[in-house]
Parts: sequence; C-alpha cells; structure tokens
Amino acid sequence: MNSQTLAMSSNPDQESGEHQTPANFFAVIHRLFRGRYSFAVPAVLLLAIAGGVAGYVLGGPVYTSTGVIRILPTLPRILYSTELTEVPQGVRFQQFVKTQAALITTDRVLQRAIEDKNLPPEDLAVADFRRLLDIRTDRDAPELIYVTVTTRLPSNSRAVVSAAISSYMELYGGRGALRQPELINTLEELKRKRQAEIRTKQNQIRTLTEEWGTENLGSLHEVTMSRIAELTKELRRIDTQVFSLQSQADQWAGIESNVEGFVSSDLNEIISVLGQTPQMVDLAVQRTQYQSVLRDLESSGIRTEHRSYRQAQGSLLQIESDIRKVARRRLEQGADSRAVAQQLSVATASRDSLATEISKAQSESIRIGAMRSQVDQLNMEIDGLRTDLKRIEERSQAIALESKVEDFPDIGSRISIISPASMPIEPSGDSRRKLGAFGFVGTGGLAFMSFALVGVLDRRLRYSDDLSEGARKLPLLAVLPSSERATDEFGPIAIANTIHRIRIQLQRLVGHEHRRPIVVTSSYCGEGKTSVVLSLGLSYAHAGYRVLLVDFDLVGRALTRHLSKNAPLGLTAAVAASTPQDWTQPTQIQNLSLLGSHPDDELEGSRFTAGEIDLFFDRLAAAYDVVLVDTGPLLGGIETSIACTAAEGVILVVGRGTAQSVLTQCMDQIQFIGATAFGLVFNRASHEDFFHSPSSQSQSTRSRRPERGDGSLMPAKRWCEDLSNIPLAEVLASTLAVGASKNGAGHVPGTSTERAS
Repeated sequence: MNSQTLAMSSNPDQESGEHQTPANFFAVIHRLFRGRYSFAVPAVLLLAIAGGVAGYVLGGPVYTSTGVIRILPTLPRILYSTELTEVPQGVRFQQFVKTQAALITTDRVLQRAIEDKNLPPEDLAVADFRRLLDIRTDRDAPELIYVTVTTRLPSNSRAVVSAAISSYMELYGGRGALRQPELINTLEELKRKRQAEIRTKQNQIRTLTEEWGTENLGSLHEVTMSRIAELTKELRRIDTQVFSLQSQADQWAGIESNVEGFVSSDLNEIISVLGQTPQMVDLAVQRTQYQSVLRDLESSGIRTEHRSYRQAQGSLLQIESDIRKVARRRLEQGADSRAVAQQLSVATASRDSLATEISKAQSESIRIGAMRSQVDQLNMEIDGLRTDLKRIEERSQAIALESKVEDFPDIGSRISIISPASMPIEPSGDSRRKLGAFGFVGTGGLAFMSFALVGVLDRRLRYSDDLSEGARKLPLLAVLPSSERATDEFGPIAIANTIHRIRIQLQRLVGHEHRRPIVVTSSYCGEGKTSVVLSLGLSYAHAGYRVLLVDFDLVGRALTRHLSKNAPLGLTAAVAASTPQDWTQPTQIQNLSLLGSHPDDELEGSRFTAGEIDLFFDRLAAAYDVVLVDTGPLLGGIETSIACTAAEGVILVVGRGTAQSVLTQCMDQIQFIGATAFGLVFNRASHEDFFHSPSSQSQSTRSRRPERGDGSLMPAKRWCEDLSNIPLAEVLASTLAVGASKNGAGHVPGTSTERAS
C-alpha cells in the first residue's frame, strides 16, 4: 500500500462522506446562510415587517355602491316577431342592452358626469372616472344594467354612481334614442372602417398575385407541381439513356484500345457488337446459312472428307474471315464510337437542361406556395371583415326601419332606473390584512432570496465542511483557528493537540524508516503554511526528533525572516553542495535547525532541476530525522512543483476564504505533476468551526490551561524570541513552556529517547 492509499484510508470521515445521503432543503439553506445569520435574519425580519406595515397602511376598508338601470324587453312588431322568448329577437335585445351599457362609459357621458356638482372636489380625468366604474349585465336578467363603484369613502361611491347614471339618462334616456345621430354615426364609421380594411387587404392580394397574372394561386400551384412531376419522369428516362450510352462508350473505348484482340475473339461477340450495319448483317446471315448447310450434311451422313462438305466449310471460313476484316476496318475508322459519343453528349446536355428546368420549377413552386399561404390568410381576414360588415349593415337597416314607424314608443319610456345609487353602510371589503400579508411575504421573501443568492454566488471556502465539495479525494488532516486570534480564547491545549495530531498522522503515513522531506504548500501567499511548518517543527522537536526546516519560498522567505536568521549564501549554495547540512543553522529551540534562503535565491531558483532537488532532499533526509519544507504558492512558484515532486508527500494548507475553483486547480496540479498528497489543513477557521470540528478536544480539555504559579499562561516570547509574530507557534510553544521552565528558558524539553511512538 503506497502513501497515497494510506492517506486516502486514514480518514474514516472522508470514506463515509462519499456515501452521504443528499442534503435536504434545510441543510442547503443552512449552508447558504451560515455565517450570515447575525445580519441576514434581522435584515429579513426588518424588511418583512416594513413591507407588512407599508401594505397595511396602504390598504383599508372599501365601500361599494350600486345602481340598476332597466330596459323594457320589447320591440315593435314590424317585419318580425318581437317576443323576447324567440331566440333571434332575444339575441338582438341582448345586443341592444350591451350597446346601452357601453354608452355609459363613452367620453361624452363621463365628461358630463365629471361636471356633476355632487361629486367630491377632486380633479378626475375621464380615464380615472372610467376606471372607477364597473358596468355589467346579467345573463339571467338581460334587461338589467348594473353600475357599480368601489372607493374608500361611502359618500364618494354613491356620488360617482349617481353622476354616471344621471349623465347617461340625460343624454340617452330621453325620446328617440334610436334616432340619435351619435349611434348612427358610430355604425357608419364602423362600416367605413370595415370597408377600408377590406379594400386594403384586397389591394395586398392584387399586389402579391400581380406577378402571376391570377389570384387563383392554388390552381397555378397544382399545375406547377404536375409539370415538376412530368419533368422528373423525363429526367429519369434520360438518366437511363445516359447510363446505357456511357456503358456503350466504355465498351467501344475498351474495344478500340485492343483491336486485334477483339477481331480475334469469338465471332458471335463481334456480330453482337457490330451487327447493326447492313454489310455485317448480310455476312452474319450468310454465316448462319452455311452453318445450317453443314449441319444438314452432317445429319445426312456425309463425312468431312466429302467434296460438298469441304466446299461448304471453305465458304463458311471465307465468310468468317470477311467478318473479321470488316470488323477491323470499322474499328480502325472509329465511326461507331464517335456515334455513341455524340449520342452521349446530346443525352447529357438534355439531362442537364432538364435538371436546370426542374430546379427553376421547384423554386417557382416554393414561391407560389408561400404567396398562396399569404393570400389564403388575407382571404380569411376578408371573410371575417365581411361578416362584421354584414352585421353592421343589418343593425343600421333595423334602426332605420324602426325609427320610421309612427307608433314606435319613445326609448325614454323603455329605460328606467329601478335602483338608484345606494349608500353603503358597511365595508364591502378590507384590503389591509391582504396587503399587509403580501407586503410581509413579498419583501421578506425578496430579502431572503437576495441573501440566498449571495450564498449561491459566494464560492469561497468559509467552513471546514465546505471542503467536502471540492476535496473529496484528500483527507482533512486538521482544522486550525485564525493565527491573528490564536490566543487564550481558543484554548491553547486544543490547538496544541491539533498540531500534535497532524504529526501523529504524518508519522503513521511516513513511518520511522528513512524518508524524504515533507512539503507544506498553499494556493496563495498568506494562507498560513509558514505557521504550520514551524508548529509541526516544534511538535517534532518536542517529541525528540532532529528536525530541519527548509525555507524553499524564494520570494516570501517568511520562515527565515520570522526566525531572525540570515543565510549568507542561501539555498543555491546548499543545493549545489555535496553536504547541504553544513549550510544549516541551529535555532534557540532544541533539536530544531533551519536552512534559510537568501534574496539572491529568487534569481537562481529558476535554474533548479528535478535531479538536483532529488539528490538535495536525499542528502538532507540522511542527516535529519524529519525535514519540513516551506515552499511558495503551488500555483505561482516555479520551484514549488519541483519540490512537491521530489518530496515524500505534500500537505496543502487551505485558508478560509479560498475559492473552490482555486482548490480544485491545486489538486489538479498535484495530480498532474505526480506528487503524493497527504491531506489538507484548513487554516484561519472561525471560533465555532474550530471547536465543532473533530480536530479540537472536548470542552473540559479546552478549558484546561497550563498555568504558572500566578495562574497566568506562560508567555512563549520569554523563553524563545524566535517565535515572535507567529501566534500559532506561540500558542503551541506556550503549552510546552511549563516543562521548559524547569529546564531553563529557551529550550523545549525532549531528547532522542523521548520520541513519541
């Protein structure tokens, strides 16, 4: 089992995570809002309450007033029955009632209603007044017209209904409403409009069909399709003829290329090919006759030595010789092949001409079909307009006929107000609750969706369990708190035990035999890899291992700067040396040494080769128990990929806030270069994320602190100035400071015999 397999199997949480059930709705919502509850929940509630209050304020009780107009359901008996029970007459009466209802909302009626003195002193336009009115008829009671208005004040509702009904009755409720010029003019205007529309569409049809000379495009389209079918049939016949002539031309070409071979071939084949000329036909007939004579002589018992038989046989041989001579002469002249070639040329030209003609006919058919569809659509529209025109003319004729009857009663006697505008006593509805609920749900839902959208678009790693989406192939070695807050509030014992746990996992993966260095890298600068390297170095040194820290970050050089070391020649000289351990420098911490980098290494680092680094790491591993390498960012450093490939394994430090896509690129890069990944360390975690992760200890362990005599935590800077400005390493060192105080400041306890197994 290799190291990668061990790394994959060392985390049971990782294995079980691959078989987790799909997250439910509440888990998804928690993932989107986690870390934002403190301001998302109050913001959503405040916006929802504000929306609900606004909706409640905008709403209020409304009052409805209704007036009813009745039209007498009778018409004079002139040319038809006027009983309402008869279907045609009932339909005409319903249309008449609908016309009267429509007259209530005309500009003339509404303008007169606005001038009513009983209306409230508000500036109402005709359009505003029309929106207030609800005019409807009842199918069960077709003679009734209901005029309804709903406002917030009962007096306003009644005043608007009264003004509308009064204006209508003054204009159309008097005598001779059928003779009103406005109604006749309206019908005439509709009639002229329909006629103009019909003429316009007829002109469009004439324009579309002008090219074809007829409006009957259907018949023209059928004729075109029939012509295409005939041309296609003729084209197939000519194609067959061309194929036959082409075969003959190929045959003649083969024959003329080998005249002697053809002349010496079987006579039957020669006759079949050249037997269409009179001379060849005559010779073929004579040959057949002599063959018949020979068969007759043979049947009569005459032998081949007989004079008659030899004479007939000689004549047959002479004829066959003549056939071959004629064949040779004709082939040498080439008349037959030229005739076939000429026929083939004529047939091919005819075929091309027919194909062109068929293509033109098909294009014309497509155009005619498209024009036919447009013409059919226009004809359908014309039919509908003619139907409307017929109804308008029938209505005009009926009004003209009815208005001439002397005993026709005044329409004023047919229209009456059976229910004036009522005064609302109780509200007909209250929209405050409805609008309040709508505002609460609408604004709250909008705020909720906005925060959810922020969570969806935010693809950063904010919590350790976010790694399950982008790092399923690598185990999570540990979760570490933010270095800036790695103080007493996080529980130094819990943080120290987390570092020690990483070391124990690495010991299990690497073993105790001779191994190459372990590389610690990250995707960006400032992810905390230097803190992890130094903390792991302290843990190994405390366990009694001889530890070497290699600053392979040629640009940042954070490890060298924090340990206050200055390598005179740096890594370039150490890599080139046969004993690179001579360039290492001890630190104030027992068992811990440093191989720092020099500013000039940044320029020389691009010259490193994979072979040099392999040999360099082997020599360091032979001189020290543990070698930890701090490199630059994996996606940016030139030397990082070489170091990762040559190392025993790679620890990838992922800081909180790193994008999922960047983590995926890092893992792809590790896989591409063929390096072995031990796992991930999630750094800069929040307080809750750290203590809820498996990396931390129980609450009782976290609350236990190493104390001095006065009860305060032993400050690491007092016994080790090398750890300045590295809070994570300070916390780890402070947990070891109690033992260090017994042995003298500046040394972490531990010898080679105290190594952890």
